[in-house]
Amino acid sequence: MVAPSMFDMSGVLDMLGLCLIGVSVYRLARRDFPQFVDAKAVLMSSNLSFAGVLFFDLLQQAYGGPRLALTVGGTLSVLFAALFLTSLAYVVRARPAEPTFAGRVKAIVGSRFLPHGLVIFGFSAYILFLGLYLALYSPVSVAPFVTLTGAVVLSYIFTPGYVLLLLPVLLLFLGYTCASTFVAGRRSDDPPTRRALAALGIAWAVIGVLVFVTDGPLLWLGIDAKTPGWVAASVLFVMTTNSFGRTTILDVLFRQSARATKAADPFSARLQGGTVEGKATLLEVDPSANYEVAVKDFATEMASHGSSLFVFTSAGSPVHGALSDIPEARFFLLTTRVSSPKLTGNQREVLLPSNDEAVLLDTIEKVVNRDREARIAIVLDNISDMVVLSGVEWAYRLLKETNELLDIPRTTALFIIMSRAHNKEMLSLLTSLYGGHLMFDASGLARIR
Repeated sequence: MVAPSMFDMSGVLDMLGLCLIGVSVYRLARRDFPQFVDAKAVLMSSNLSFAGVLFFDLLQQAYGGPRLALTVGGTLSVLFAALFLTSLAYVVRARPAEPTFAGRVKAIVGSRFLPHGLVIFGFSAYILFLGLYLALYSPVSVAPFVTLTGAVVLSYIFTPGYVLLLLPVLLLFLGYTCASTFVAGRRSDDPPTRRALAALGIAWAVIGVLVFVTDGPLLWLGIDAKTPGWVAASVLFVMTTNSFGRTTILDVLFRQSARATKAADPFSARLQGGTVEGKATLLEVDPSANYEVAVKDFATEMASHGSSLFVFTSAGSPVHGALSDIPEARFFLLTTRVSSPKLTGNQREVLLPSNDEAVLLDTIEKVVNRDREARIAIVLDNISDMVVLSGVEWAYRLLKETNELLDIPRTTALFIIMSRAHNKEMLSLLTSLYGGHLMFDASGLARIR
């Protein structure tokens, strides 16, 4: 048997891969990420982790054969690279609006724990388990192989049981990390970004499968293709991380996050403190005041925060007119002229029967559940008309059930009622459904509670 040296072809391939990753890290270090600073740290960490795989393989060759400590180091390196990419996929998919790292951590252990926090923290714990299991129980054997480069080497083989333990990592990487790029791409209105994200997801999937196959099944067949496989994966990895780091792509990906950090949101500025985001709020308005201006500020602010905007109003109403020029707005126009949902000539508008409770609730439920991760903003205009047309009991029941559907942190809703259209008892009954109560009259917007 010929003892390998670090200067055979496998060593050359490892050093080539390390050089490529070194150039990638250097370029990332010099690049500015003004929209999302954390992306730079995650991208560099994933590059360095992947470099660790090649570094430990190079050390294995220098020692003339496998060493358990180096095997543990190489395995953890590739697993942590997958974890860093998963963290990056979360950012791309969820587009967190929190401007600080601490705020994003608080959100991922709170409102976004399911599914994102569970995936990332569960993944981290599982990686530590795999590393400890490998170090303590040594689920590997050593055998001679002829590599694809023609060298005769001693190489480790993971036991079938340990490969089965590694399989959930691959499945999670494919099902969450890679899939997240496609989810993010479908939400983007920029065709080059959609294509870039699709290519990114495919490339990551190829890397994951390539590393898994060369470290597991191929070795069982007597084929040692680890080093060429890792170097090929490194080349693909460097290409994708550099394309992902382009400023133009990041600008589009994090555009909504950047918007969310604007100093002055128009509705919040009117409110002069506090926020209505993530809540159902009643807006009591004086119909003689230009209340639609405040509603437009609310819609603009929610859209700039990355929320999908849905407006329930009537055709030609002040709210309909004011919000029509907001591209993100989708309208459900309430009318007594239809008995079921009906499309109009405008792709942004659907007619709904204003007196059919089941249809209204079904529509709201579909809006909320169309994407269980997207932020949703809803404007329900003129509760007073509902009371007049169908009675206070009907309106109370509808609003109560609507609030139950909207009782999730990613949903913000604004319900509009006319202050002069009801007596104090009726108004008190309807306002009791809401923890947040605002008033808009000639003096402007004010918080009642």
